[in-house]
Amino acid sequence: IHQWLSESTMPEGISSDDSAKLKRQSKAYFAFDDELWLHAKPYPTKIILELKERIELLAFAHNSSLHRGIFPTTKTLAQRVFWPSLAADVRKWIEACPECQKYARTGNQALSIPQVPNSLFTQIYLDALRMPPGAGFIYLVLARDALTGWVEGKPFKHLTSES
Repeated sequence: IHQWLSESTMPEGISSDDSAKLKRQSKAYFAFDDELWLHAKPYPTKIILELKERIELLAFAHNSSLHRGIFPTTKTLAQRVFWPSLAADVRKWIEACPECQKYARTGNQALSIPQVPNSLFTQIYLDALRMPPGAGFIYLVLARDALTGWVEGKPFKHLTSES
């Protein structure tokens, strides 16, 4: 696309179908000062092809935004430049940044406070277990007090609401 827009010549060995496709795709771009730009709103966006330039821009945008994270850095870059893997590159850059990982907000959430019952046997947990065959009993129902942890169990032949 850059060659077509800057020199008005097609790359060598390109078929007529590919040539027509390239001409259609190139309408979204323009060349200026030997650089490729994308027609974007509200301002044109520069296409970054060189890896070295991408790394410099990533470092500058990330450090100048005071390590604010993936979305602010991506937004800052996307308003000015474009390359196909911009969002993925920003994510990798920030995941590799030791300062961002040190001060990341994830995992720094307030701990939940457990609720403790006021007195014995006011909160009880029940559980029913299927036992191995033997002695005619099939089920074991366990009750545990939430405050003390005291457990009592009773075997049953049938598991119904009445039992």
